[in-house]
Amino acid sequence: MPDTSAVVGEIIELPVYVDSSLSSESVLAYQLQISFDATLLQVNSVSVSGLLGEPFGLPAVNLETPGQLTVAAAGVSPLEGSGVLVVIRFETLQAGESPVLFWDEEANFFNEGTPALLLIDGSIAISPLVATRNLQLDPPGFVLHQNFPNPFNPGTTIHYTLADQAAIMLSIFDIQGREINKLYEGIRAPGNYTVKWDGNDQQGHAMRRGVYLCRLLAGKQSKTIRMVYLP
Repeated sequence: MPDTSAVVGEIIELPVYVDSSLSSESVLAYQLQISFDATLLQVNSVSVSGLLGEPFGLPAVNLETPGQLTVAAAGVSPLEGSGVLVVIRFETLQAGESPVLFWDEEANFFNEGTPALLLIDGSIAISPLVATRNLQLDPPGFVLHQNFPNPFNPGTTIHYTLADQAAIMLSIFDIQGREINKLYEGIRAPGNYTVKWDGNDQQGHAMRRGVYLCRLLAGKQSKTIRMVYLP
């Protein structure tokens, strides 16, 4: 599972990946047991639509124990290929950082214990920024692309796309939700745009190494990406 970041009140997707080594193992069933901080996160849904796990059907989901999620499914055709097995959607409740862990090796398995699993945990960092409620659906072409390079030193490039003319604000925040640099504020026409961030705050002071959030506001739409600065 990858590390990710979010703001309070946001619905985020955490994909669970599998690699192609399982294709030769005739996998017909799986169970995943994941733990998380229930004071910071709440499970919204579990999805397999369009994913590797879809042929196994809708998985059974157990949330009886607070902070623990069990997902299980079985099928008649073996698992093939590599990619995302399932997507877990969480709602963020308050600021903090929650590990998302595979709870117990014995409770996470394919084919009732074979083949063996290599479990890679993830985490979710939640900023105190509050997600705007009742947002319109993102229009086609409204995209805040992942910055490149990432991690970066000393600077990085941020690309974004607007489908319609809008008043926008592109800002950098630290992981505590404090705005440290406003890269652009004004009216933009539809199109593709590029902005560079040099790793400094609004006053030109170099920032410390760590995780930063870049947020794009455009009218009633909002996008946020996570960036890692390694000076």
